[in-house]
Amino acid sequence: MLTEIKIEKFTAFDTLDIKLSEGINVLIGANGTGKTHLMKLLYGAMQQAENNPVKTMDQTLQGLFMPDSLGRLVKRSLGRGKGSFSVYRNDGDGVERALRYELTSLKG
Repeated sequence: MLTEIKIEKFTAFDTLDIKLSEGINVLIGANGTGKTHLMKLLYGAMQQAENNPVKTMDQTLQGLFMPDSLGRLVKRSLGRGKGSFSVYRNDGDGVERALRYELTSLKG
């Protein structure tokens, strides 16, 4: 079960820290606020959580978001920027697992 997601400067998000509830979680927001990006990110993280993922996280993000380069997924700012996300899960065995991924944008 996914338990938490933390995002820093990734796509539409400056910062986001959501603790997920057991069962159903609902995303509500205006157009362009990042709901679909959050769902793509969670989907990609779950693909990587498989015992034998077919693709690397780089390849998964490239396929889901289709950016010119992965650095384009960093929220826009002047100069070089860094973005990251962490997705946490607990499979009911009392052990919390995390997937953390960091990106760096090109100078622009």
